[in-house]
Amino acid sequence: MEFNRSAKLLTGLCVFAAVLIVKLFYIQIIDGRYKIDAVNNSMVYDIIYPTRGTIYDRNGRIIVSNKVAYDILVTPREVRAFDTLMLGTRMTAGVDLSEFAARHGDALLRRLMPELERLTHQGLAALDGGRFALTGRGLLLQNAVLVDIMEALDGER
Repeated sequence: MEFNRSAKLLTGLCVFAAVLIVKLFYIQIIDGRYKIDAVNNSMVYDIIYPTRGTIYDRNGRIIVSNKVAYDILVTPREVRAFDTLMLGTRMTAGVDLSEFAARHGDALLRRLMPELERLTHQGLAALDGGRFALTGRGLLLQNAVLVDIMEALDGER
C-alpha cells in the first residue's frame, strides 16, 4: 500500500512538472506576446552629466558658474518639411509659407493648410501675411502642436 501511495505522488509530481515545462516552453518560445512585452520593458541606460556647482572665492564672489548651452546643427539639404516647421515655429517670426512651398512643394503646403487653419482657429497659431507662427498659448503647447502637424504630414519626414 505504501508503495502505491508514493508511486501516485511521484506520478502526480511528474505530471505537474511536465505541464509546467510545456507551459513555460509555450510562453517563451511559441507565443510572441511576452517577448514583445519583455523588449518594451527593457531598461535604457543614459549618461546624465551633472552640472557643476558655483565656485566662490573666500570673499563670496563668484569665480566660476554654469550656463547651459546647446549647439544645433542644420544641414540645409537634409532638412525635411517637418524639420522646417519644427525649427520655424520655435522662432517668434514663424515660418514663411512661400519659402516652405518653394522648398517642399505646393502640394505639400495645400495638404498641410487645413491643419494650420485648424490650429489658427484654436488660438494656437496665427496665419498672418503668408507666415505661420505660434501664439503664446501655442508656444506653451508646442509639442502637442508639432505632433498634430506631424500627423498631418502623414509620413513625409
